Amino acid sequence: MNTRVAKLRRQSFEAEPSISEERAIRVTEFYKDNYGKYSIPALRALNFKNLCEKKTIYLGEDELIV
Repeated sequence: MNTRVAKLRRQSFEAEPSISEERAIRVTEFYKDNYGKYSIPALRALNFKNLCEKKTIYLGEDELIV
């Protein structure tokens, strides 16, 4: 394992859990607009699609794959 990968691995294991305010807002808005229009599995899938389309992408230091 090279030093870059070792550093990323260590950062991953030492990361503190957190909640994204942007994600919470987008999910809440999506469910307010769409709840009851689709089945629960479809709603969850559409919510994920919505997040993939609209959420800001995080690019960490030394990361080659996002």
